[in-house]
Amino acid sequence: MKPTHSQENRHFGRSLFNSSRDAYRFSSLLKSIVREDEYGDLDRKEFGLYDCDALLDAVVALDSTLEYCGIEHLTEVYLNRDPEGIFRFEYQKNLFGYRFADITTPPKFLYFGTNEAVIHSVLNFGLRSQTKDFVRLFDDASIALSYSKRFSQREDDVDLRVIKISAEEASNDGSSFVRSRRPGEYFVDRVSKKYLQREEIPE
Repeated sequence: MKPTHSQENRHFGRSLFNSSRDAYRFSSLLKSIVREDEYGDLDRKEFGLYDCDALLDAVVALDSTLEYCGIEHLTEVYLNRDPEGIFRFEYQKNLFGYRFADITTPPKFLYFGTNEAVIHSVLNFGLRSQTKDFVRLFDDASIALSYSKRFSQREDDVDLRVIKISAEEASNDGSSFVRSRRPGEYFVDRVSKKYLQREEIPE
């Protein structure tokens, strides 16, 4: 159940986190905890979700700099930092968790559009977003290329490139892919460099 409208309004303006680093770290730890289910005595409750207070304690145990975070920060993550819809929040029951049913087996290959300036860094260090908690991938290389043009500084940018991801292999090795509501579009938080290669797109 989503928070009420009055609760939502608190999170459409300035972030409640002290920094963008804290927001990213908090969201990343939430994903790790609710996906891996390997943090001691953190028991799942109704619907397979976690008690919010226990979940917050688990986050702080992993990173004490986030001790100031509370229910309102969970709400901000749920409302503003989860566009792919991977979290579930039963607000009135004080329960928060992961929509496990949304994890999907991806196609054999997925594609990510980028440019020549950063492709070497991605291939050497892996794929992850520097500004969000997820990376947007596509099952069609040409669509990935077209999507990357939105972020090009010039309309005639000829340095756009595509990275081919061995998504099925990455999924088998533990990476979690989430299917978007849009056909052919997927989300993942990060992909190791071992599953990436440059894809040449015909002119």
